[in-house]
Amino acid sequence: LNAHQGSMLLASDGRFYLYGNYHRACGNAPDCHCSDHQWGWTVTTGIAIYSSADLTVWRKETGPVHPPSNQPRTAFFPSTGEYHMYMQFPLKLATSKSPGGPFTEQPGVVELDHASHDMNVFVDPADGAAYIIYSVADGANNWDHENYMLVQRLTHDGRHGERGASSDRFGPAPAEAPVLFKRGGSYYAAFGRNCFCCDYGAEIFMFRAPHPLGPWTGGRDVNIGSNGQRSVSGQTAFVLSVPSPTAGADPTVMIALDQWMTGSTRAAMFQYWGQLAFDEKGDVMDLWWTDTWTLPLPAPVSSPPPPR
Repeated sequence: LNAHQGSMLLASDGRFYLYGNYHRACGNAPDCHCSDHQWGWTVTTGIAIYSSADLTVWRKETGPVHPPSNQPRTAFFPSTGEYHMYMQFPLKLATSKSPGGPFTEQPGVVELDHASHDMNVFVDPADGAAYIIYSVADGANNWDHENYMLVQRLTHDGRHGERGASSDRFGPAPAEAPVLFKRGGSYYAAFGRNCFCCDYGAEIFMFRAPHPLGPWTGGRDVNIGSNGQRSVSGQTAFVLSVPSPTAGADPTVMIALDQWMTGSTRAAMFQYWGQLAFDEKGDVMDLWWTDTWTLPLPAPVSSPPPPR
């Protein structure tokens, strides 16, 4: 699937929707770039959307769309009754009544307390409040200066960050590729140091909090094997909690990692999909490589509420 650095959701129609960067299949792509440019995102031609009923058989819904935007993070917002797709750079919002689109780009940019680089979005199933986790550069629009991570609550319509509703900064620096999810009564944030186009993989520093705005504690690297190498040579893309078909059972927490330098072009590179495991205290256990695994398909979910 030509869909890196994106997100996945389980929609009310029972299908999984995958949103990701759609890359052109150029030849001779050292350092995962096309040979006709030195740097930047010209290899990215927009965003592609795929869907599947079982995570195995996929169909392409649309794409590439919304060029030159990239890194689409998509979630259903109960507050608006719409699917919100956040894209970069700069940070913009597109909305749709359907998970497969079409998505209508909203005017202006999404303003936060700080300038954002890598980001991800999360809607709390407890109350429908939406949050964005993002890496911040202190006044420097440069990847090498990303030096902390924070979480900010979004406004009711999702078009801006709620001023002053941010967590304290946390995590090692520099940091990128964040994910934010919930299991039980705890919230989890994970990311690593800069690993753009690296072939060795990144850390997955795992933090935990009683609320999306913190306080965030922990930060242990869960992507490290006994030999000191990465358990999975990848970088965090998204986490998806899939409800169990058994009433009262914990959801299956799926994690995806972009695997750079695994194809002749960025369009052909792989993504690793696996599961997260938790100990009796609810802490995330070390990631392990598995060649295959089966996701218990959830029971049908209810239709989303109408917009308010």
